[in-house]
Amino acid sequence: MIRTKLLIAILAGVSLTTVAASAHGGHSGCPNAAPARVQINLTRGAAAHVETDMSLQQLREAAEGRHPGPVLGLYVGTLRYGVEIDDTIRQLASDRFCATPEYVSLTGQLDRAIHIPREFVDDPCLAALTRDHEAKHAVADATAFDHARSSLSSAIRAAVRANTIAASDSRLHALAVLTTGIQSAVDQVFDEMATERRRLDAAVDSPAELKQLKTGCEGRAALMQ
Repeated sequence: MIRTKLLIAILAGVSLTTVAASAHGGHSGCPNAAPARVQINLTRGAAAHVETDMSLQQLREAAEGRHPGPVLGLYVGTLRYGVEIDDTIRQLASDRFCATPEYVSLTGQLDRAIHIPREFVDDPCLAALTRDHEAKHAVADATAFDHARSSLSSAIRAAVRANTIAASDSRLHALAVLTTGIQSAVDQVFDEMATERRRLDAAVDSPAELKQLKTGCEGRAALMQ
């Protein structure tokens, strides 16, 4: 699963250790099992790194249709995550299997990059104007990412509870039900994170902020439009 969102934030595919199978049938309920341990490990750098390897035209082409107002630079946030699900299964009868995962572990990393046109390298004012603006988008991305932590934990716990209630007629089907339920729950949280990021981005790109981008550096920014 690869998704491009505003400011080219990428959600790179969930890797699951369990193997999904086609669903078929179901049986009566499973006995209560000990709650799975849910581990969430989300990391990000303290600050976005700055890159100056692209031209202004290249950045504008990359931002086309995604970035309001004048484009002097670009922020790119890349989120990669994976989910590991314990595949412990209890067999209660020849055709009755219950998923009883001991743990679910999600790891994610947010990499943030601010791209300043190489034409701005020798103009400290334009470089700073661009960096300061895109840094605000980097903060917005980090804020949305941090807010997802608690939501991920509760969503995964709820998905485990909901998808270990009914027995299945095969080991693979029990794993498939659990895997699909957890993946859907994680996807929903990251979709909500993307919505929050768009809201925060819109607040960054206020009329006053966009005016500053158009008129900054004693009018030199306007010449770049």
